[in-house]
Amino acid sequence: MQISAKLQKAHMIDLTNKTTEEVNALIQKYVDVLRFIKPQKEIPYLAVVLDVGIAHVKENFKDLQLDWKAWSIVYLKNKYLDGKLKKEQDIPALINGFVNHYKDNYQEFINNLGMFSSDFDRDYGFVCQYLNKKG
Repeated sequence: MQISAKLQKAHMIDLTNKTTEEVNALIQKYVDVLRFIKPQKEIPYLAVVLDVGIAHVKENFKDLQLDWKAWSIVYLKNKYLDGKLKKEQDIPALINGFVNHYKDNYQEFINNLGMFSSDFDRDYGFVCQYLNKKG
């Protein structure tokens, strides 16, 4: 998977200052996840979002459960695809806000939820609720 000529001209101006070669390397690094992204024109940008987000989570939330590390990246991906993430430097604040919301509100969410069909559905509901709340 490579950046198309049209995207190379755009050169990721709004999100990052990485070169086309750096972005192509990130696309290859995350190819297993990115191949499911639609529309494909978002792949170069999401490669950067994933890389910066994963690095931030690894560095700042070492004790966070693996599932919630992954959910924080899913949240970040959705914020980008919803047009709410425009700059690379906004990524840490978005993740921090999500993780803080999880730490402060997850137990109450579960207490109020009652029944749920699976852990995935329960946790995805929590993520979606926060996405809707934060707009």
